[in-house]
Amino acid sequence: MLAARRGDAHDVRIQVRDGGPGIPSADQARVFDDFVQIGNPQRNRQAGFGLGLAIARRFTEAMGGSLTLRSTPGAGCVMQVRLPQSNAAAPASAQQPSPLVSPILALPVIDWPALGITRLLVLEDDALVARAMQALAQAWGLPCHVVDDGTQALATAQPGDVVLCDIRLPQGPSGLEVAVALQQRGIAVALITGEADPELLAQAQAQQLTLLTKPVTASALHALLLRLAQTQSAPAPSA
Repeated sequence: MLAARRGDAHDVRIQVRDGGPGIPSADQARVFDDFVQIGNPQRNRQAGFGLGLAIARRFTEAMGGSLTLRSTPGAGCVMQVRLPQSNAAAPASAQQPSPLVSPILALPVIDWPALGITRLLVLEDDALVARAMQALAQAWGLPCHVVDDGTQALATAQPGDVVLCDIRLPQGPSGLEVAVALQQRGIAVALITGEADPELLAQAQAQQLTLLTKPVTASALHALLLRLAQTQSAPAPSA
């Protein structure tokens, strides 16, 4: 149920109520964090990504408002958005740049170090993530090829490649299995995932594989690729 009402002289409040199972008090603060989904520990993508409330709170706070939650287990939830009223009579000279735009415009231009990679091969079944990877690679002047199937990745990878493997794939070998096989062939490879599973981290560490957890910043990804390229070009230890 959606309800909107005027608050005091300075704000407007919008409430959304549901009759669901509610959220335990211990989890109520966590639901606003990135990639948190209560009741979906396996990170099933069919149930979403756990970003909706995090994005909603950021937008609300950027407009000078607040997004809060009240919930009692078994009695549903109440989400309340509180926004300051706009002042249409404010003179143009008093208007400030939109906080939703200025942080983007103010991003510094980075002189990225050359990666020295022949080609980046990305094993990723999420089209949105794949396009983002390709856009970054293009900005870095790095040839990038995307596949969405582990078997295809094994057939496509070649010496000189650096490979990023998503762990969870809809069919065929898992990203972890692909990464291990490529590593045994001497190809530089790392894992990337949106899951927060300690067992996955332990499996990656056991195979001496780097595991990045989404969301991954451009700086973190560039640093990883640079490290993988250097590892790949390092001379093999003498017997």
